[in-house]
Amino acid sequence: MGAGCIGLVSMMALKARGVSEVYVVDIMEKRLEKELELGATGVINGAKEDVLERVKELTFKTVFRYRHIYPTAIDAVAAGKVVMAPA
Repeated sequence: MGAGCIGLVSMMALKARGVSEVYVVDIMEKRLEKELELGATGVINGAKEDVLERVKELTFKTVFRYRHIYPTAIDAVAAGKVVMAPA
């Protein structure tokens, strides 16, 4: 998810609900630093890293949202780059 206002609140809500690992994707380093400060497990800077490659290294056991990259997310799932099987 992004690290703007809604992403920040979403990350804090997930942590408050007991989600153990929350990763945040954004292109603004200052926002990513704030996410880490407030409890994100990890961050991915989409301007500096290949987001799909990093996501393949993670195991998702919850719902996450993409902003403006639905086609990329759908392509990743369709190509088997993101496993969508229940844990």
